[in-house]
Amino acid sequence: MARPRQITETSPLAAQAGIAASNQGKFWEFHDAVYAATDPTEHPEYTEDSLVALAKQAGVPDLDQFRADMTAADTVQAVQDAKQHAYDLGITGTPFFIINDAYVSGYTPVDYMRNTILEQAAIAE
Repeated sequence: MARPRQITETSPLAAQAGIAASNQGKFWEFHDAVYAATDPTEHPEYTEDSLVALAKQAGVPDLDQFRADMTAADTVQAVQDAKQHAYDLGITGTPFFIINDAYVSGYTPVDYMRNTILEQAAIAE
């Protein structure tokens, strides 16, 4: 089976940082800071220090706790478990959509998406 690929080797660390920010109620602020700092034409590389700097920018109140949560064994395991769950569902990349009982992997024409949504809505009625 094809396996999903991380955008970069440091993507799991960024996911861990998202969990750490969420632990302090700042997930969306952190999310927005990360995306605002990212050039959409490049694949960013993250470090603990760069993610802590983004957390500070996002207003995460306890940066020492953020760093500890980001690298904690249970946080690392949660990201690994989510990745395995994606593999188990057959997700091989992004974008990936689950529409009722239909799975759509990769970019598809808008007409295909529209028809899939309409078909699945009809089934759900």
